[in-house]
Amino acid sequence: MANLPIELVRKVFETATVDHPTYAPKFTLISRDVREWTEPLMYETVILSSKMACKGFLRAINRKGPEFIARHVKVLNIQQPETPDVQYFPIIKSIVQACIGVTNLCCWSYDPSSHFTRWLCATDLHPRRLCLRTRDLSSYDGIYGDSYDGPDMSVPAFYSGLTHLEFGDPWAYMSYAADIARLPQLTYLALHFIEPDARSGMDEQASHFRTILSSESLQVFVLLCRAYQDENGRKRTFYVEEQIRDPRLLMMPWVDPPSRWATECWSEGPTMWDRAEAMVQGRSVEAPAIGEMLKV
Repeated sequence: MANLPIELVRKVFETATVDHPTYAPKFTLISRDVREWTEPLMYETVILSSKMACKGFLRAINRKGPEFIARHVKVLNIQQPETPDVQYFPIIKSIVQACIGVTNLCCWSYDPSSHFTRWLCATDLHPRRLCLRTRDLSSYDGIYGDSYDGPDMSVPAFYSGLTHLEFGDPWAYMSYAADIARLPQLTYLALHFIEPDARSGMDEQASHFRTILSSESLQVFVLLCRAYQDENGRKRTFYVEEQIRDPRLLMMPWVDPPSRWATECWSEGPTMWDRAEAMVQGRSVEAPAIGEMLKV
């Protein structure tokens, strides 16, 4: 590459870093220039799914310095281990406090009693895209004393700038549909949908969804559905969509959100939002497509 223009050499290494992230650390050993080109891209997306990964990234923060981390980490995917120990949360909190420039945030907790997600949503982060479980935001008083009071969307610094919001559990739309509708910049919303057994429950859900769809900024509203077992389950699943008949509302199969987010971080293919947007744009207001399930 000695005879190539420096701009082209830089482009080659930047492209290779994005396309082959596992090889990127080796690029930093080639020269100081290559390290300066590639390191910001290496740190742009951070996926933490184990305490070992968290400890390793915390060492990287101490090595690179808080200014570098705050400037370059844009995507943070936190997957709390199912059996975290007491050392886990101080490590994660130190990481979050350093990643103040994050715009895409996915937090998946398996232990609501830790209150970690509640703490996270009260920080000074300003995410544009957010994925979490509302159960992790609940007041938790033991296995049989849960109180699902949901997120406090009045926290302006955390929620007001959201353009993409995904709640990965079925409590999300029952108690604070109006709060979701008031988010000023929200354009994409995904909720985990479980069809009720009774018609009254279906009508109640439809009412909540109409409230959400009263948002003037909302362009795409995805209901993530688990596979139904029989024809009756299918009819119940699409009943709400048939009642509302809004072209912005569509059904997609439920896929574990943290896993999907992690896959989409490293994939060049279209994301769930890309597919959903394309489908909504292809519909007409007069005859929205009903009774179809879009593949993730």
